[in-house]
Amino acid sequence: DNYFRSGEGFLCVFSITEDESFQATQEFREQILRVKNDENIPFLLVGNKGDLGEKRKVSLAEAQTRAQQWGVPYVETSAKTRENVDKVFFDLMREIRSRKIEDNYFRSGEGFLCVFSITEDESFQATQEFREQILRVKNDENIPFLLVGNKGDLGEKRKVSLAEAQTRAQQWGVPYVETSAKTRENVDKVFFDLMREIRSRKIEDN
Repeated sequence: DNYFRSGEGFLCVFSITEDESFQATQEFREQILRVKNDENIPFLLVGNKGDLGEKRKVSLAEAQTRAQQWGVPYVETSAKTRENVDKVFFDLMREIRSRKIEDNYFRSGEGFLCVFSITEDESFQATQEFREQILRVKNDENIPFLLVGNKGDLGEKRKVSLAEAQTRAQQWGVPYVETSAKTRENVDKVFFDLMREIRSRKIEDN
């Protein structure tokens, strides 16, 4: 646990020729999450012994499905031929570096606009991860925060209902505003509203 606690990112390596080692990755993942308490920790699932394809016991599809369920990249390597060995280390380092940059940016922020497109359900789903990252870094559920649905001018292409977005905002205890960068509707409003919340928070803290 102490080893995991100090880690900033993890490679979860199994042998594609041994189903047992693949099954053990689940326990490894759960142990990491338990110790780190952070589902977004930089993490790669790595299938080694890619040079022994004729002895494969874990299919590519099976490994990719697990990686998708975890929301992490999957890479196959061969320690013998060195195929992709450098790649997995560079990929992990890139994720760690990117995470540090984001964390430093969030750490200095006094308030946040969480913007998604009302025409893209995927962008709406991504707001949950953004919110969790902010809370993890700031450790403050009352940080000034607005949920913003953009592209309000494209109502006929709406994929995220007004009720769905308002429900998420209510669950988080934050305001919800719809904007249009094209027509400028409510664009100034969200910035003024956020600045007002930040100012109000500073007065309360003082």
